Amino acid sequence: MTPWQQQLVDRRVRLTDNHSQFELMAGWLDEALRQTDSSGLLLEVGTLRGGSALLTLDFMAALGQRDRWLLTIDPYGATRLDTYREHQGEEHYRQFLLRTAELCEEEQLHHVHFRERSDDWIAHANEFVLYDRGQRRQLRDERFAWVYLDGEHTREAVEMEVDFFRRRMASRGRLVVDDATGHDKWLDDKLRGDPNVESASLYVNKYAATWR
Repeated sequence: MTPWQQQLVDRRVRLTDNHSQFELMAGWLDEALRQTDSSGLLLEVGTLRGGSALLTLDFMAALGQRDRWLLTIDPYGATRLDTYREHQGEEHYRQFLLRTAELCEEEQLHHVHFRERSDDWIAHANEFVLYDRGQRRQLRDERFAWVYLDGEHTREAVEMEVDFFRRRMASRGRLVVDDATGHDKWLDDKLRGDPNVESASLYVNKYAATWR
């Protein structure tokens, strides 16, 4: 990693529970931002304390890509996914909103958070409208340059998310599934056989796929 990339990683690593692969994810994110059209949306499912979402915003600013939009999805207190969130979810939610709002104001970046589960979000995603500098952008017409799936890790949830986003990826876009150990066989079957996917592999516990 370059010194400035490492500096961004070091700045946010304390806010993630995935320290060992934070640098790997940062490298993929950097490639996706550099190689895709700037109209491609960025999206993360499962933000918790916000380390990876804030890193995404940091890279947007560092690369001068302030026209990008980051969408994040996580219910926090609305649905208790585990004991850790049950006790700390609300505080993480407030801190996450504060940090992202401050960064977006400082760097003039675009971010919107949806406080819901990914299945609920997907159910109405095609009706979502984004107003970008007065222009109406309907989500069903948009493509994603970066999708990071780190919410519920059941096969049912991950497969639903992958099936939704795989049809909406931008050229050179990247989709990453966190904690994918045990999911890699069916992900291989689903994505390596897709003619629009250039490469797809498991890296320790993250599964990453890149679109042609």
